Amino acid sequence: MAEEVPTPPVNNQQPTVNVVQPPQKKPKQLFSASQIAILRLLNDGLPHLREDLIKVLPDSNPDCINRHHINDHLTALRKKIRPLGHEIVCELLNRRVSYRHVRLLHSANDGRR
Repeated sequence: MAEEVPTPPVNNQQPTVNVVQPPQKKPKQLFSASQIAILRLLNDGLPHLREDLIKVLPDSNPDCINRHHINDHLTALRKKIRPLGHEIVCELLNRRVSYRHVRLLHSANDGRR
């Protein structure tokens, strides 16, 4: 709520009231910095290994990050992009797990089955 701060009169003028606006909140970002880094890597549509995902995480030490940490990022990211008609799929290539960003032919929100 805005606060009213009276201003003293100057040279016999009527006092004025200045309205002080509260500080504006920053709009909430849709994606975190880690999620943006992962999306930028996967945006080329090619499969990427888990090690590649770990390397692009901001301020990350590869020795401290385990597979559960990446899984948490991917789960949160999938929840955000699935309604937008995108998905991150997991593939097995040469006995190694890789991830790929794909565009879905239709999303759950467009009414098709």
